[in-house]
Amino acid sequence: MNANKGKHEQGPAIPHEPPAAPGTPAQGAAGQGKKNVTYRRAGVADQQVPAGAAVQGQAPQARTQAGGQPQPGAAPQGQPTPQQHCPQQAAAQGAPQQHRPQAQPQGRPQQARPQSAGRQVPAQGGRPYAQPGQAHPRPQAGGRPQAEPVPHQYQPTRYAAAPGSRQNYVSEAQRIDAYNRAQAQAKRKRKRNAKIFASAAAAVAVVAVIYANFFSPITVNVDGTDYSVGRSDTIAQIVANNNIATTPGRLLAVDGSVISADGGDAFSATVNGSDASADSTLAAGDSVQIGTGADETEDYTETTEPVAAQWVDSKERGAFHEAVGSLEDGVMATRTGSISGITAQVVEKEPSNITLERYSVRGETGDDKVIALTFDDGPWHNNQTSDILDILQENGAKATFFVIGENISKISGGADLVQREKDMGMQICSHTYDHAAGSGKGVNLSYMTADEQRDEITKGYEAIRDVTGEEPSHVVRTPGGNYPLSVAQNLYDLIDYEVDWNVDTEDWRRPGKDAIEQKILSVKPGDVILMHDGGGDRSQTVEALREALPQLKAQGYSFVTIDELHDYHVRAQQAAQGDSNSPDNS
Repeated sequence: MNANKGKHEQGPAIPHEPPAAPGTPAQGAAGQGKKNVTYRRAGVADQQVPAGAAVQGQAPQARTQAGGQPQPGAAPQGQPTPQQHCPQQAAAQGAPQQHRPQAQPQGRPQQARPQSAGRQVPAQGGRPYAQPGQAHPRPQAGGRPQAEPVPHQYQPTRYAAAPGSRQNYVSEAQRIDAYNRAQAQAKRKRKRNAKIFASAAAAVAVVAVIYANFFSPITVNVDGTDYSVGRSDTIAQIVANNNIATTPGRLLAVDGSVISADGGDAFSATVNGSDASADSTLAAGDSVQIGTGADETEDYTETTEPVAAQWVDSKERGAFHEAVGSLEDGVMATRTGSISGITAQVVEKEPSNITLERYSVRGETGDDKVIALTFDDGPWHNNQTSDILDILQENGAKATFFVIGENISKISGGADLVQREKDMGMQICSHTYDHAAGSGKGVNLSYMTADEQRDEITKGYEAIRDVTGEEPSHVVRTPGGNYPLSVAQNLYDLIDYEVDWNVDTEDWRRPGKDAIEQKILSVKPGDVILMHDGGGDRSQTVEALREALPQLKAQGYSFVTIDELHDYHVRAQQAAQGDSNSPDNS
């Protein structure tokens, strides 16, 4: 039978004690007599019974003082005292221990329990005093006794309840669910701890990598000696921290004179053969060479003024005359040194000039044996122009015709001849409109005014355009080959380049077929040959050309237009520019 059964109906139980023998009075301390205890039950008059005895069939009543009042510290009816629940606890707290009558089965008298040795009980109606190891009961406010809590051993456990009661009842399923939740929580905790450990390990690894890559010292070689330095140390810091000897540069005045032998940069440096600044940082294994510092110029005040750009004549000789560059003013500075007081003029920016370059293509054609045949003063009658076109066609040769604008309309069939030249792939260029007639005296544009010079060129272009229907080449040959700097500057926007010659056959003198032929055969690769198809009787020229071209062709020569020959020069210049910009020449 469950010991807790019916405890909710019975009220608080009292710990079992050995019952006293029926009719036997409780024994007190030595020399003590009997003690009367009054018990009260509802509806029953107060009764005096011996101490330790119980009225048959009823529970012990609370002790009363004289006059029928409850004695201080007495338990209310039906409630056990703290000493009854736990004598040891009461003794520890100093409360007085009382006789603890036991509830007896109905019909059986309760015997008084003898007191332990040395226990003293005051006279009836008096307040018991504390003995060693006892504690006073604690009265409540207002004189009403307080119910003591049920002893620990009588409180229900979490997983057990009194029979017939649902209070604090936990089923098997609930216990399993609680167990599973506890296990799941433990598993989540283990996973969380594992993640925390992994994150901590990763953080340690990252810190180690960061330290190795950014904070750990490195070894560099400076002038043949290894040094352990910080990764963020600059060359200047390394030099200072390790007392490396250096040689500073000089301090110069504005005119270049020396103010101080050691007032320049502290040192110069190269890292792995390349120039480096003093505030450069290094990598592990770098090799550093420390050199003499660069010279510095003193501080100064300055005023500036423009330097006018200008046209410049190279004054060289060549078959091609071309204006190269653009005009952009330079800057001249007048500087006064703050230390030396010296004043000097320095060109801070060179002016950009236009230079009339005069050059030939000789030596720029490589292995190609090419020459340019040119004919002036056409078109012309008496079949001279047409005969020359026939010879060129027979030899698969190209040529350039510098035509006079007014001849196209003045010479019978002139326009047809110009059109045939175009159809055969010849290059048609202007030899001015009327060969600088009038103020130019037929030989020199420089004798003419600036407007007359421009008219000679523009009207010559227009005459060619009227025949071909296309914008002609802006390549010209001036009368007599006269192309001074003043003319070039005036016609700069109208002319791409002016063409002179390398070989003058002087056929205009009529020296004879053989003389003209020998001049033609004297050419070199890249040469421009001057001949005429108009302006007079050019029969010697026709016969000399008929004899010379097959011979040149047999020698491996080919015949190109002026623009095609000029392209060789352009490619040669581009190659030279590329070589000058290559690392080997920088």
